[in-house]
Amino acid sequence: MREHSMPPLSISPTQETPKIAGVIQCKNEWGLIALSIGFALIHHVDEVFVLNDGSNDETHLGLKHLQEIWPGRIHVFNQSGGRFFQEAQINTLVQLARQGDPDWIYVFDADEFLISKNGQSLKEHLKSLPQECKAIRYELRNFVSLREFNDQSLSDFQKIDRQGVVDESRHRNTLESYEEIYQGRLNFFHRPFPSKVIFRNEAFLRVAAGSHNVHYQMNAPFYPTDNFYAAHLSWLSRERLRRKAEQGRQHVTNGFPRRHGWQNQLIFQMANENRLDQLWERHSLPEPGQPREDSPRNVVENPDFRTAIQTTVQSLVQAGFDPENLCIYKSEVIPRMEAPPSYFQFQTLVALTSQHHQSLDLTATPNPVSRFFQRLRRSILKRLPGGRSRLY
Repeated sequence: MREHSMPPLSISPTQETPKIAGVIQCKNEWGLIALSIGFALIHHVDEVFVLNDGSNDETHLGLKHLQEIWPGRIHVFNQSGGRFFQEAQINTLVQLARQGDPDWIYVFDADEFLISKNGQSLKEHLKSLPQECKAIRYELRNFVSLREFNDQSLSDFQKIDRQGVVDESRHRNTLESYEEIYQGRLNFFHRPFPSKVIFRNEAFLRVAAGSHNVHYQMNAPFYPTDNFYAAHLSWLSRERLRRKAEQGRQHVTNGFPRRHGWQNQLIFQMANENRLDQLWERHSLPEPGQPREDSPRNVVENPDFRTAIQTTVQSLVQAGFDPENLCIYKSEVIPRMEAPPSYFQFQTLVALTSQHHQSLDLTATPNPVSRFFQRLRRSILKRLPGGRSRLY
């Protein structure tokens, strides 16, 4: 998709405030997911559609508590087995979000927090855009975590106030960056993180993996925006780093090239050499009294994230979450368990298939692909006991 220059904005005072649906998938990220979903609901979106991808921590029951706090605004779908790639999963979730007829769709990760630079709300900004604008693009800035960070402590989140600084003179291709970080000459904060998009609810779009792009069948402009950026907490804790190493192991086991998930593959290689702690020290800030020799130097102070989350933190605490342990709600420990897979009415599956038809412009005239979908629907109908199916 080509990037188009942005024409002057035409603001219509009679334009209605847009409805925004948030879309997020997660796996074993309780604590972070509570904060990010709450933040999105308070500041940006009308509702959130969540794919719980086989979590076996507190996520399943924790999300139920969030649904009590924000009734009718959080829709959870559960799957187990992780049988599909991320792009297929996120596009299915986007199709489900479209059932609520939003004007815009915001796909975000658990470690991303969209921050306004000038105090303008996302709804106000989207309302000001001309109809021909189909997506906006915003940058991500990597924030640096504390060495002994606790994912379940709201107090620890409130201490994050350092941003990594990209070294514009040292941009390298993926494999060069892999080697330089492996050798300790760079850290991940030296590299820019790809920008992401928020897009209109249009039938002809498909979201790329990571929501770094949206693919259209027609020439549709998108607008870069300087009004917002996402605070990105990808290197949040030592435990999350271990999970990234496990993802890297799966990439290597599946025979993916080094460019595919290169960061996770690098983390796995370091872990395999018993250097994971060393890598973490190079990407986290020490507490007072801890050694600072290996800590990142390319950081600057930025209080935006700490300031932006205050209202969300207060809301979670007032609702009953323990500020030092988000695994405790109203003085009771949230049990760890995996959720049973979600079930769907057959008509929901048909609606999703019809939307896929529309996005491919296949409904107008019969063709081999549309005939395939017709046979697929008939086959599903025959096999579904009681007209229901699992989401896998």
